Amino acid sequence: MKCKKIEEIYIMEDNNFTPMMKQYLEIKEEIKDSILFFRLGDFYEMFFDDAKEASKILHITLTGRNAGKDTKVPMCGIPYHSANNYVARLIKNGKKVAICEQMETAGQGIKLVRREITKIITPGTFIADEILQDSVNNYLLSLYPSENIFGIAYTDISTGEFRVTELNNKEDFFSELYKISPVECLLPENFSKDKRYLEIKNANLGSITNADEWMFDYDFAVKELQNHFAVKSLLGFGCSEMKLALCAAGALLKYLKNTQKSALPNITNMTPYRLTNVMTLDWNSQRNLELIHNMEDYSHEGTLLSVLNSTKTPMGKRQLKKWILNPLINKIEIEKRLDAVNFFHDNKTSREKTRELMEKIYDIDRLSNKVSIGSANARDMCSLSFSLKAVTELKTIFNTDSSSVLLKELLDNLDNFSDVIEKIDTCIIDSPPVSIKDGDIIKHGYSPEVDKLKKIVSHGKDWLAELQAKEIKRTGINSLKVGYTKNFGYYI
Repeated sequence: MKCKKIEEIYIMEDNNFTPMMKQYLEIKEEIKDSILFFRLGDFYEMFFDDAKEASKILHITLTGRNAGKDTKVPMCGIPYHSANNYVARLIKNGKKVAICEQMETAGQGIKLVRREITKIITPGTFIADEILQDSVNNYLLSLYPSENIFGIAYTDISTGEFRVTELNNKEDFFSELYKISPVECLLPENFSKDKRYLEIKNANLGSITNADEWMFDYDFAVKELQNHFAVKSLLGFGCSEMKLALCAAGALLKYLKNTQKSALPNITNMTPYRLTNVMTLDWNSQRNLELIHNMEDYSHEGTLLSVLNSTKTPMGKRQLKKWILNPLINKIEIEKRLDAVNFFHDNKTSREKTRELMEKIYDIDRLSNKVSIGSANARDMCSLSFSLKAVTELKTIFNTDSSSVLLKELLDNLDNFSDVIEKIDTCIIDSPPVSIKDGDIIKHGYSPEVDKLKKIVSHGKDWLAELQAKEIKRTGINSLKVGYTKNFGYYI
């Protein structure tokens, strides 16, 4: 039997396919627009057209696999432990990747292990270190327009930021779109027939994903937002009048939950904003003034950002970019910021100590976000502890009688984080490995049970000898032995 194209092959009654291949096809049916990473042991395998497409992009060998009687299908694969590097390359080429994991361990009596899609990775949801840039937010934007009003919601799930607004004309919308520069835009499916759709597509600001119209329904969106934030009303967020923005926000949350297969514990707040609070800069002004990107090659070189950027932290770099693109127009807020600048200008010692401490701070936004979604490794935890210590030291630098209202407000909101720091430092060694599989992460004395298991691993023979002596003494049987066989393991 010759292999048909993937689009023609979703015929489950075809008995020529193996049970594993039928399982693959059933799962692939759920995510036709994504490349499926199908877990087989220590590898992610791709089949059919996915294999052909991925092998070209990733420059890996395209082979074949027997999929049943007289049936051989195209196949390629990658090691699961280095998947992020391959996913990053596929994402950069505009692809989506669905991760399908084995949900049980193969063993006796299990002919076919259960597999499920655990995550769908898109340009706006990929938060691995291999693709994220320190100075740039990885925004996913959702749009729900009416004839003249544009409701938008956008998030960076690597930091947990979630913002909403409404714009009253097309010019303001496109100006804001260029400011945000999303890597992925979520649009209602029927909007693809609108002439404005092509304008958004031609802006080249990221990939476009079309979503079902019902995801943008107002009643559905309000319920989705209320359930997520565990509130009975959205009045407390200050955006209840932004109905189109709420439609966009509800669709965005639903899309994230569908792709991340999680409750999104890192998104804890929804922040509305209005352009009346800042100076509106249209796209031509942003481009001609070369605020963020130059006109020659669209890089940062020679721009206002490159001149002003003496920041020491990734958070500072991202915040400076936002300030440049959103100049203040409120006199009180402007004077508060200038007073803070003046404080550092007049206090050289405080300025130098602050910059010295700032150099010690890692990307707290993204580190804390990793903790909240359960993806932080031991080294991330140590970096977080190190950073929080530096933040705590900042409070000791400034004179509480400083004339800067803004600095006082910022410092008053700073916790000392002593409980978090103590917990991390007590538990994890100073220089842990990246992978938990490498072991040697937990400090000696933190957990008696872990200490016992580590001793067994590192001094196995001594521990067995002690166990044998202990059992001889307990039972009085001098001939008692602790032995081992391949079939049954250790025995007495």
